[in-house]
Amino acid sequence: MTTLTENNDSKELTLIIGEKQEDRINGNFKYLKHSKLITTMINIDDDEEEEEQDNNEQEKIEIPLANVEREEIELIMEFCKYYEEKPLEEIEKPIKSDRMEENVSDKWYAEFIDKLDNDKLMKILLAANYMDISSLINLAAAKIASQIKDKTPKEIRERFGIENDFTEEEQEQMGIET
Repeated sequence: MTTLTENNDSKELTLIIGEKQEDRINGNFKYLKHSKLITTMINIDDDEEEEEQDNNEQEKIEIPLANVEREEIELIMEFCKYYEEKPLEEIEKPIKSDRMEENVSDKWYAEFIDKLDNDKLMKILLAANYMDISSLINLAAAKIASQIKDKTPKEIRERFGIENDFTEEEQEQMGIET
């Protein structure tokens, strides 16, 4: 298998996104290399085309991402571009605060994740998981943890729209606030 080197940073990628695979976004491997899925796909592609392609040619690589939509991939690319320049430091666990700026050392990461509503946050988390971008998974998980930190079960249910399916008797037995 071909090992990715600094020379691969200039590889231009076309991400074919969405369920119908009709939408395309151009990107650069320099930033998208933080996705283990993309790195693996490029390594496989390199092995298959190594004999056919002259080493001096720079071919655009197409990568299908059926489980990611345009809005999420644009945010992921924004994250990866910043991450390439200034990597996210490890987030202390358990988190310290319900405020992200107190949980991450770089204000940009707090602002990036705080601007997402719950729906978009969940989509980003799922996309980061699908694309295997551990730093973004950790940031999104920390945001979710910050949203439930020091909250009662009732407050958490209200925050995330979770229906309480326990009877009052069951809640009393478990000591859960109704």
